[in-house]
Amino acid sequence: MTQVDSRLTGYDVEEQVGRGDLTLIYRAHRKDDGLPVTIKVIAPEFVSDTFYVRRFLEAGERATRLDHPNIARVFEAGRREDVVYVIRDWIEDESLAEGQAHRGAMTPSQTVHVVRQLAAALDYAHGQRLMHGDINDRCVFLSSEGHVTLADFGLTQALAGTDSMAKVQVTELAHGVGTPEYLSSERAQGQGPNRAADIYALGVLAYQMLAGQVPFTGKPADVLRAQIYQTPAALHTVKPEVPVAMSEVVARALAKRPEMRFNTANEFARALAAAAEGIAPVRAPAAAGQAGRLKVWQRPLFWALIVAPVLGLFLAVLIWNLAGWGERQANRLAEMFPTSAPTAPVVSPVSDTALPETSATASPAATAIPVQTAVPTPLPSSNPISTPAPVTVTEESPFSNLVLAQDISDDYEPVSPGNDFAISSRPIYLFFDYEGIRPGTRWGHVWFWGDQQLDRSITTWPEDWGTAGTAWVFYTPEGGYQPGPYEVRLLLNDQVVASASFVMR
Repeated sequence: MTQVDSRLTGYDVEEQVGRGDLTLIYRAHRKDDGLPVTIKVIAPEFVSDTFYVRRFLEAGERATRLDHPNIARVFEAGRREDVVYVIRDWIEDESLAEGQAHRGAMTPSQTVHVVRQLAAALDYAHGQRLMHGDINDRCVFLSSEGHVTLADFGLTQALAGTDSMAKVQVTELAHGVGTPEYLSSERAQGQGPNRAADIYALGVLAYQMLAGQVPFTGKPADVLRAQIYQTPAALHTVKPEVPVAMSEVVARALAKRPEMRFNTANEFARALAAAAEGIAPVRAPAAAGQAGRLKVWQRPLFWALIVAPVLGLFLAVLIWNLAGWGERQANRLAEMFPTSAPTAPVVSPVSDTALPETSATASPAATAIPVQTAVPTPLPSSNPISTPAPVTVTEESPFSNLVLAQDISDDYEPVSPGNDFAISSRPIYLFFDYEGIRPGTRWGHVWFWGDQQLDRSITTWPEDWGTAGTAWVFYTPEGGYQPGPYEVRLLLNDQVVASASFVMR
């Protein structure tokens, strides 16, 4: 009989099945009903760390209150003499790590299926103020029917800042605060678990499922350094079969700065699903041979948007000063040589200053709408914002029932529909019905702020969408929406066939 078996008299312990940084893991079953369970106990050499023991038990106790179909049930947490334990469901399903070792990368649709369930589990737990802290491919389990279970919520939080963590790091038993391959930049620099870090780890899992590998590999110290300082290779360059849109969604989840990631796990899952279905805006991929995407300050448009206003302001000030100087000289001459009917010189103020135009390269066939890329800037407060125009749909349009909304539900329904929205950094969605459109037809959507084109996405109609149904597109300008009028146009064979307008206030 093991020490665990002798202390936990209500359980029959069968065997030790693993070891973590500071814990031992056993398979057992309850004597009263035969339910198979997993027992995780603190290793004997760390039981003397009272601070760690207390936090381990607090995390286990909070986990017992989680009740979600995608979260492994935790039955109890406690201490029997020198055995400190947490007992949860025994999961027969194979882990994601085992599945990928056997079958390699997943398809986009399989990845979305897994991410959706993990996102639901995470947002539920985050709503209970419980972070996971160590999401990795060994605590994600997949059944043969496609059900996903996430285990071991919160236990890593108990380790941070304790004497036991220092011992782990000194002896290099493992990683101390989580699995390096899944740690966000801020976690790698010593911060504790948080919502943004869990979303980052979910992004790593998505990257791994699509590419068959995590973004960074190597010795733990090298991986942690990469998590802080290096940008992962774009997914579509590692695995060309991955759509560029999905690559960009995952890249956002893996942003170094927490505020640049998605606000919730479900927001990430929805964006990934939309990208997989071909309805997310896609930026032009990097040129062949270019390593990853250019930094913002390396893009010509960035400098054009900075230099043009500065140059325009300089010219306006110069012209204004010259005009003022001329007026002052004329006044002085008038004072020196008065006439019987003195007249003041007339000065015409400069109404506007020409600015250099910035443009993006368009497909030769895409000539129906002028191509002009811009980032919206605030309108003067004295300039009233006009009421948005009604939805327009041409007779030959296959699109109908256009609805604008500021969010999308888990059931893919519009949330807060309308055409007058408060300023936000979140996407605006355009939902629409379609009928009679053939697969392979050239279509797209273009977003405008006033007269300036913000984003243009042209593609072919997917075969698996069929000829009738409901779809949606969405967009967020870089830097978020600014006050003013906006319009989204739906194109068919490069011709505008439907449009909807909205304002941000």
